[in-house]
Amino acid sequence: MKAEFNNSIADLKTLITLLGLQISKAETRISSTEDKLEWMDTEVTKLRKDNEYLMNKVEYLKNYNRRNNSHIIGLPQGWEGTDSIKFCTLLFLSIFSQENFSDPVIVERAHRSLVPHPPPESSPRPLLVQFLKYQDRERVLCYAAKM
Repeated sequence: MKAEFNNSIADLKTLITLLGLQISKAETRISSTEDKLEWMDTEVTKLRKDNEYLMNKVEYLKNYNRRNNSHIIGLPQGWEGTDSIKFCTLLFLSIFSQENFSDPVIVERAHRSLVPHPPPESSPRPLLVQFLKYQDRERVLCYAAKM
């Protein structure tokens, strides 16, 4: 009987030792997971700040790019021909005369808005013009407002 108790106690000691090893491994894994989680939290915070900065920068650049744009509304469809840039440059020079501009107006891009062709009885699509210099755009708008 005493031998059975000793065997049972020895089995329990072995079982407790194995459970202690498993608990130790679990604690190690939990600790490393908590460390990784803490690192990931700081990385997510950093990435959110970077993302917000980049989104603000993209918004600024989009607005900066658009500030040189202007629309010409009411110009009959097809007047610009095949070279919208040259047409716009000549249009501004003929309407506002060369004396109003110290340098020639440089049009970077010009095209009709990207909507489907309207029916003949409706108003024509606006002509979108992007000036190279913001000052040219402002002068053109100023002279147009005076007229």
